[in-house]
Amino acid sequence: METNMETQEDKLYCPVCGSTQLTANKKGFGAGKAVAGAVLTGGVGLLAGFIGSGDVKITCLNCGCQCKPGQLKTSPLSEYEKQGYYNMLRIKAEEKKKAEEPMSTGGCIVLVICVLVWILIGVATCK
Repeated sequence: METNMETQEDKLYCPVCGSTQLTANKKGFGAGKAVAGAVLTGGVGLLAGFIGSGDVKITCLNCGCQCKPGQLKTSPLSEYEKQGYYNMLRIKAEEKKKAEEPMSTGGCIVLVICVLVWILIGVATCK
């Protein structure tokens, strides 16, 4: 019969969010590297696309973090680390909300004044 500690040691955790929902993939041929190599060195440079093609890349299905196998955590995140992750999510949500907000009243006033000044300058230069 396994204890909770034994099953916990067998798991790997995302270093960013602490999730155990991870997937492993091998990197394939890199077209960008191949094109750069071909431009720099000619046809032989196409082989540069194979550089790093066998590397394993771990992707977290929860937060999308991509890392190498050695960067994974073998123990769950501490409460302090979890708090940092949730703070980061909160800050990103606030930034997104600010970007989506319509222009403030002060911004509208400044814009109207600028347009009026531009029109007045245009009218004054036409006379």
